[in-house]
Amino acid sequence: GDAPQRATVTDISPQALAMLDGKEVDLDELNFLAKSMKRFTQDEMSQFMAAVQVEQPTDLKALINLSFNLERYTLVQNTADLAAIGKRHLLNKQGGLSASEVESIDFEQIGRYLLSSGQGVPTANGLVFRNSEVPYHEVYNGTTFPYLTIAGTPLPWLSWSTAAKQSTVIGQFAGCFAGYFINKRWNREIPIHFTVKPEIGCMAAILKVGIPSTLVQVVTSLLAVYVNTVLITFSSTAVAVYGACAKIHNLVTVGVHGMDNGLIPIVAFNFGAKKPERIHQGIRWTMLFSYAFFIPFFLIMEIAPGWVLQLFNASGEMLSIDVTTLRILALGYLVSIVGLTISSAFQGLSMGVPSMILTMCRQVILPVVLVTVLAQFGNLSLLWVAFAAAEAIALPFALFFWQNRSRSVLQGQAEEKAAMDRKVTACVKSKI
Repeated sequence: GDAPQRATVTDISPQALAMLDGKEVDLDELNFLAKSMKRFTQDEMSQFMAAVQVEQPTDLKALINLSFNLERYTLVQNTADLAAIGKRHLLNKQGGLSASEVESIDFEQIGRYLLSSGQGVPTANGLVFRNSEVPYHEVYNGTTFPYLTIAGTPLPWLSWSTAAKQSTVIGQFAGCFAGYFINKRWNREIPIHFTVKPEIGCMAAILKVGIPSTLVQVVTSLLAVYVNTVLITFSSTAVAVYGACAKIHNLVTVGVHGMDNGLIPIVAFNFGAKKPERIHQGIRWTMLFSYAFFIPFFLIMEIAPGWVLQLFNASGEMLSIDVTTLRILALGYLVSIVGLTISSAFQGLSMGVPSMILTMCRQVILPVVLVTVLAQFGNLSLLWVAFAAAEAIALPFALFFWQNRSRSVLQGQAEEKAAMDRKVTACVKSKI
């Protein structure tokens, strides 16, 4: 699975969580703790902060578990109203009281007993009493996040990485079944059957494209790790910005990737049918529609980047970095459309290695070189320029690479088709 993103905490708020300052933490855990605290009422927040001061947890795992065990702590802020203290104490421990219990219980007596027990621990938020009779529940084991209950409705919290993994698995299964049933229903010319006997030729053709694509995915993931190690030298906020922009990129280029995925079978079909002109037409139309899909998003990112970033609840510090970053990266996304289209065309021609080389240049080699060089200047904005510059530098290489590698294949097909047409014409004339 993907390695968890980590960052160093600085200037954390509220002050009760100062034990995290200077520590490297898992961003998914930090985000989950923030989400857990967001569901608290004002009184529950005070109760949690007081419990933190009493227990003094040292890591995010302990803090997350503490946020789900507030019933183990009763906070008293006003010692004058004994009945209110007693009622709050029972409600806190039991979670609720029936109407008959509310009428029959002497809350004032319970409040008096609690205060006279001498077990209260003074904190900045008030006097805290540990309810040792209430069992401790370890809801987070360091791996799987628990459910959150917001406004009385259980909602599952999924980290970005967990959500991405589960969505990918669900999407792949849905695509598998949809592809099978659609082809069975509307594409009956192609028989579909399952067998355990492998067809070597078919497997070789698949692996010829599949292995290079897999290598690209692996190396691109390593790039994200490297970039994060560079960004953390600037600030943890820069790491968060990079993650947010990656998610924005995935969102705004959905149409582009859809067009590129549609291009692959078009190129493959026309390559088999020996119609190179149709291949060139398909590439041109794919680029045209890709730009048509992307340009509205591009304009939004350039004109109103702050509005886009608010979708990610960006803090003031993030916005100060993000606005410039998003505008710079949007230019890179715009230029990348040509390279993406050409990579897909290579795959359609079963030229997996050239597709891999082009993608590696655009998304790995050039970004790593430029990020490494520009990081030496100590200017964070220059680091974002590295990604846009990598796409710009790769653009002429992509065009040249396509002309060079595809020309012999497609030109040979065109000549073969022309020769075949001449033979057919000659045959028809001879019969006439």
